[in-house]
Amino acid sequence: HRGPDQTDFWCEENISLGSYTLIKTGFFKNLRMLISAESGQIINNAQDFSVNYGRNGRFVIEATVLGVSAHAARSDLATNAITQTARLLTSLHQISLPEHIRLGRTEIIPYFMESHADSFSIPNHSMVRFNIITVPGVTSPVVISELKKLCRSLKIRSHFSVMKRLTPYMEAYEIDRNNKHIQQLESLVFSHFTILPDYARSVADENRFAHSLNIPVISVGPIGGNDHTANEWVSLSSMQKTFEGYKQIIDVFS
Repeated sequence: HRGPDQTDFWCEENISLGSYTLIKTGFFKNLRMLISAESGQIINNAQDFSVNYGRNGRFVIEATVLGVSAHAARSDLATNAITQTARLLTSLHQISLPEHIRLGRTEIIPYFMESHADSFSIPNHSMVRFNIITVPGVTSPVVISELKKLCRSLKIRSHFSVMKRLTPYMEAYEIDRNNKHIQQLESLVFSHFTILPDYARSVADENRFAHSLNIPVISVGPIGGNDHTANEWVSLSSMQKTFEGYKQIIDVFS
């Protein structure tokens, strides 16, 4: 038997196939609020633990930059696709995209590139992928339009498309702080600790749950830092505070 209050656990990154599949099963049908045990890349470490009220979104754009091939000994007859790509990458700062008062600015971040030519030749194509960190309202057509505009100004021949994947990309979101469950949390739990709710620059399964379930989705986790590096860390004292916070959350909603 499933009551109105329940605790569910998951852990996933990458394409969020697990959360996508779980939502399709109807497992979360009667959920009123969802809390993820995730730190959320909070910068302010002078807190008992971190609380996220929203996250940026993400999608991936793949660009093909075109050049003109020639023998390397006659580079004057060629247009090197790699150097054209370098021009594009070093000019990305010229693009102006929407900002959000709480979720910050939209960013275009190159993370993968490849190009090659046979033997002693100039490459005539290059491929680069961009992580697009989004705020509410920023869509792939908006970003692709700006990239195309930049390439036209630089006289760079190129093609852009959204990289396909098995699951939909995650959209940015923020919760409604007037929601009664959030107000209960703030007054009956969070007020007992030193915390300052913030908004995460990273994307996670919370994005999927927030948009698919249409309920408030927040992250509550220990303070940490240096995510995805050799020196990634988490505060043990903050873990204890987080544990105490979750005990109070269970008491309030049980």
